[in-house]
Amino acid sequence: RQAPLPNAKQIIAGPAKDTVSHVSSEWDKLQAQKLSSIGDAQPLPTQVRALFDESHLYLLFDNELPPEATVAEVEKERVEAYLKPVADSPITYRFTAGLKPDSRAEAARGLIEDLLDLGHRKFDPLWKGEWTHSATHDPQANRLTVMMTIPLSSIPNAAGKLGENWAVNFQRTSPSGKTCVWSVIPGEGAINDPRGYGEMYFGGVAASSAATKLKALREKSYLD
Repeated sequence: RQAPLPNAKQIIAGPAKDTVSHVSSEWDKLQAQKLSSIGDAQPLPTQVRALFDESHLYLLFDNELPPEATVAEVEKERVEAYLKPVADSPITYRFTAGLKPDSRAEAARGLIEDLLDLGHRKFDPLWKGEWTHSATHDPQANRLTVMMTIPLSSIPNAAGKLGENWAVNFQRTSPSGKTCVWSVIPGEGAINDPRGYGEMYFGGVAASSAATKLKALREKSYLD
């Protein structure tokens, strides 16, 4: 088949030419990807964009907040990026951030190969990656903006260059208990299932999903 499988989404990581910040004009050149609410919950309007240069991946999350959200509730908001630079590898890296500096956390799944180990197929918070994030809260506009700056050198075997494709996913969790996810398997909704991950293409224009290794892997997972 030449068309992407259900919910096999694609996000374009655009090349950054200047220093990247929340207000960089280059963000406006990219099509924002919307996250969808899980279940019957009211939607949490959330968008994500991606930029890259020869040394870093930048992710910008734009989160609309309920008008009645308190400062304490805003501080409990979290966004997450799930990154699989090598699509056919079992290893996934998770990056989590919110408004405050101490909200930043990271973990990796797939590093433990022992089937009898209790940590097998679970995210291990002991994995540490060198990265940063910044966030702004605009109470007048009811918005929380979070930018992740992830050095490619902090992710083993990561190559962020034109033409590369990663398997990725994004999630936002709210203190209200609501969750929204970018790409999921229809009828499932669990972000922990990498079969539902979408594609991040490093380039200025979209690539055909039919031409990527990710499509073949997804086809196989559906058949299995």
